[in-house]
Parts: sequence; structure tokens; C-alpha cells
Amino acid sequence: MNPLNHVESLRRPSLLVSAAKSGAEDYCRKTALRRTLGGGRKSDPRQNLADLVALERNENEKRISHAADYSVRQHVEVLIAVIGEAQLCRASQNETIRRKRPA
Repeated sequence: MNPLNHVESLRRPSLLVSAAKSGAEDYCRKTALRRTLGGGRKSDPRQNLADLVALERNENEKRISHAADYSVRQHVEVLIAVIGEAQLCRASQNETIRRKRPA
């Protein structure tokens, strides 16, 4: 599945989503990606988004299974980064579409 489509189809508890949306309002890409992806950051938001979607799926599986190592804080941080990178992807797509339109 396209990572952007995955983001748009996410179904998570409303409290997690609300916290992530609130955090995404002040999204600091450098800090968020360092916390979530560590040294695996890339300049292309689509590549980061794909990695973040995989991370988020893992966090959600931990949440569902009540894993001892599940961290709500970590899950929210990943969701904040997912939202932030998805916004950058959409902006990039919109810019590409604008450039392709005939004048």
C-alpha cells in the first residue's frame, strides 16, 4: 500500500490521534525524525513516510497485544512524524501538479 494512502486510512484511538495532531501543529522535522528514525533519516519525505508507516504499524501491534514494551509516548511521537511527513508529501505532490499544468 502507498504510505500516503495508509496514513489516510489509519484508524486509531481518538486520544492517540488528538495528541498526535496537536503535536504535529508544531512539527519540527529534524527533531521528530531523529527521535523516531535515528540515523535512518532521508531527505525525501516519501521515503521517511514509508519507514514511519512501518514503525507505526509495529507500535500499533504492540498496543493491541498489550506488549510490555509498548510506549504511548513513542507511539504518539511516531504518529506526529507520520502526520508531518504526510503533509510534506502532499505539499510536494501539489507543487508537482502545479508545475505540470500548462500556462
